[in-house]
Amino acid sequence: MQSQQDRRRRIVRSSIMWAIVAVVLVGIGWLMYRAAGSVPTTTTNGTLSVPVSASDISIGPASASVTLLEYSDFECPACAAYYPVVNQLLADPQVAGKVRLVYRYFPLRDIHPNAQESAQAAQAASLQGKFWQMHDKLFDTQTTWENLSASAARAQFISYAGSLGLDVTKFTADIDSAPVIAAVNADYDSAVSSGVNGTPTFFVNGSQMAQPSSFDDFKAKVLQPLNAHQ
Repeated sequence: MQSQQDRRRRIVRSSIMWAIVAVVLVGIGWLMYRAAGSVPTTTTNGTLSVPVSASDISIGPASASVTLLEYSDFECPACAAYYPVVNQLLADPQVAGKVRLVYRYFPLRDIHPNAQESAQAAQAASLQGKFWQMHDKLFDTQTTWENLSASAARAQFISYAGSLGLDVTKFTADIDSAPVIAAVNADYDSAVSSGVNGTPTFFVNGSQMAQPSSFDDFKAKVLQPLNAHQ
């Protein structure tokens, strides 16, 4: 009886989570419509234009059969809604050890005023080996900094660096440095050349993923390359 109750609770939690994701995506779609023309578009066949390389930020085995690439914006509510979903996916017994997650920046600057700076904060943290810690902190606290002024948001990100044990002096110098800005902009340009115009956008082994309708659908789309060879 207890196991059936637990299963029902998990189903309810999953349904609520995907309902939130759906609502947020609709809102983001409306905002993107309002901001039409702010993000350049190109003709694409749904293929990643810049292949994954050793310079990409990733987690999971480099030899994994499946590479899941996410173009994301730390100020995007839909990305924040997907953040626990992606974590759940990577922890799933059928997925763990088989999938490599690659993160690329796609700050929607015209509708998210602190998107670029938050991406630079994550990249600056990566120079000290703590990208994923900053990634999690930015999403966990998105509602805290998303509406701050540029200077206040920057101060917030510097405070996060301290709380994560980073060298704050180095982080403060790196966050607006030319190499950090170039890395963020290179990801942005690769997204544009791949036809990406919203976040989050996922690619599986270089092919753009259609919008999933549930966690099981998300997992099935990610594992499709594995299942196709069984």
